[in-house]
Amino acid sequence: MATGFPLYGNKESGLVFMLEDVGKQNSSHKAWLLIHKCVYNVTCFLEEHPGGEEVLLEQAGRDAAESLHDVDHSTDTREMLKHYYIGEIHSDDCKNKKGQRSKCERVHACNMWNSGSLHL
Repeated sequence: MATGFPLYGNKESGLVFMLEDVGKQNSSHKAWLLIHKCVYNVTCFLEEHPGGEEVLLEQAGRDAAESLHDVDHSTDTREMLKHYYIGEIHSDDCKNKKGQRSKCERVHACNMWNSGSLHL
């Protein structure tokens, strides 16, 4: 069930969103990406993306981590992403139906990605 995001936030982690709400941000008017539990608003970067805006729009509203890592991006990409960071996915959306941690919690944490501690 969508919440009419964001749920809450703080200075350290940004805002907190539900996956369903992020999934609705998939157009050229509002394009959000999910990468390692972090939410990025890349709307203003669409026209500047070297691979074309279509590449980002294909991933908008969903988990783009695998696609990001499949392409040989420079280390500057991680630095650029910091400028588009708007929050994280709510922990309830990182658990499967059995209450176990899902892929989004098993991968490196959002702040590790943003701090540069995650090496690809």
